[in-house]
Amino acid sequence: RSFIAGHASNSVSVALGMARARTLQHQDYQVMALIGDGALTGGLAYEGLNNVGASGEHMIVLLNDNGMSISRNNNGMYKFFSKMRTRKTYGKFMNFANRTIGKSFIGKWLKRVKKSIKISINSVTAIEALGFKYVGIFDGNDIKEVVNILENLKYSDKAVLLHLRTKKGKGMTEAENDAESYHGVGKNFDTGAGSFSTAVGEILCNAAAENREITAICAGMKEGTGLRDFANRFPNRFFDVGIAEEHAVTFAAGQAAGGLKPVVCVYSTFLQRSYDQIMQDVCIQKLPVIFMIDRAGAVGYDGMTHQGLFDLSYLTSMPEMTVLAPKDTAELKSAFEYALSLNAPCAIRYPNGKHADFDNHSAFG
Repeated sequence: RSFIAGHASNSVSVALGMARARTLQHQDYQVMALIGDGALTGGLAYEGLNNVGASGEHMIVLLNDNGMSISRNNNGMYKFFSKMRTRKTYGKFMNFANRTIGKSFIGKWLKRVKKSIKISINSVTAIEALGFKYVGIFDGNDIKEVVNILENLKYSDKAVLLHLRTKKGKGMTEAENDAESYHGVGKNFDTGAGSFSTAVGEILCNAAAENREITAICAGMKEGTGLRDFANRFPNRFFDVGIAEEHAVTFAAGQAAGGLKPVVCVYSTFLQRSYDQIMQDVCIQKLPVIFMIDRAGAVGYDGMTHQGLFDLSYLTSMPEMTVLAPKDTAELKSAFEYALSLNAPCAIRYPNGKHADFDNHSAFG
């Protein structure tokens, strides 16, 4: 059985549901959730992990840790696992112990000794406090090693978190050297240079240079939403909150309430996650948050789960919300200037693709 989704942070909850179904129907099969370190920035992941540890279900959570959400990962959970990775003393000792004593410690006393050593040397035990057996860190690009580890973990008596370190874009030099640009590619590995996202970045940079109240917020998508230059030019006014759109919107609402002009740059399909926050924290409060909605409408190569088909329907039903849909970058610039003049929420939606395919003339010439 498999359960595939294009949106982050859900795999642990899905896997626990499958494990429960297995147990209640007295069936015998293995359940594994695959989750990236970027997806661990989403709240649903923690809800799932919290329930797995307390459930008593045997399952494996495989953490693919490549240091990226989509843009480079700087969130707290990534730093947590980075700390675990850099504990060389712990790793060397446990490798020695496994070679000399064996992977299975006999008796409760030896298990207590092992746990005490792990606590004293590693000092990071949050995962095990949730009820997991932590196993790691291994090379996730070594397929044979990963298969052998998974075969052994099938016999664990509790939920396991297997921590693998991988290289994003492994096997393609261009992607290894520029993981952000090559996270999502089009036909013939086209990275979409010159897209509407690039135009958005230019518009925001120009506006922020004149208005110190403008901030930019994204959810793990600095490159994808065109904010790389903004982040470099205005680091104190750029915020990448990780793959946590609900927090991004409420965070923006707080900034707006404090007198700033926050701009939330997000793909249409991911904005759906923050429906309640848009309604409750932005629209009902009538706060001047600007939503720059990328990949609105049909998005082709981005795949089934990423089609931006629903934002227009739900946003136009919200109180105080203005929705704009510019056809080219000239209108995009005018729409943003209009949004800045409003003292109310505004959403600007624009399609996937190169803006040169839509423009009659440049917005910046």
